[in-house]
Amino acid sequence: GKFEETRLCSRGWKHSRSFGDYFTINSTQTMPPFITECEPSDSDPSGSATFNTFQIHQGLVEILRRENIIHPTSVQRKVIPKLLRGHNVLCAAETGSGKTLTYLLPIIHDLQEKKEIDNDANTHTVVLVPSRELAEQVAMVARMLGQEFNLTVKVLGGGMGVGNIKAAFTRGQPDVLVTTPGALLKAMWRNYVDLSKLRYFVVDEADTMFDPSFSG
Repeated sequence: GKFEETRLCSRGWKHSRSFGDYFTINSTQTMPPFITECEPSDSDPSGSATFNTFQIHQGLVEILRRENIIHPTSVQRKVIPKLLRGHNVLCAAETGSGKTLTYLLPIIHDLQEKKEIDNDANTHTVVLVPSRELAEQVAMVARMLGQEFNLTVKVLGGGMGVGNIKAAFTRGQPDVLVTTPGALLKAMWRNYVDLSKLRYFVVDEADTMFDPSFSG
């Protein structure tokens, strides 16, 4: 990944019984999650679009610049303006097209504006993901974007016990909660999380979670 080294396998692969086992990674990505050189498109014939085009907080633009993320992908150019206007969006795009930044940038931009006006300690965003690994990846990007604005991000992953879920809220409600469905249900059933002020609800990898086989 762009922001940290990707874990390619679980600890089980290091077990002696896994000796001789192997897996293959096939590259199917045709569009990167960010681009450093912008090419012309129908919506931007000059190929000059940058994240400044969206009129998001300059602090966010600077964070992206430090990561050498200068120009938005086509998905980001199409979707971010709609999210900034408050529209509900269903976005279907291939893996690696930049969807995580697409929804996190407008959310963090809005949360930092609201926090400057009313510094309430409530959970305003829930990002629902199908796996603990994806939850950690999304939370990592959210923390990178939100740390400059003192926005807190918490992760609830699959397999967490009730005690660990309770401990995640000992210092109050996070601004952004990235969670798997099972962990979120545990937190809600025991009233650990307060969603009364929720403004954003993101279902990442929705096709996976809405598939009947996922609940099994």
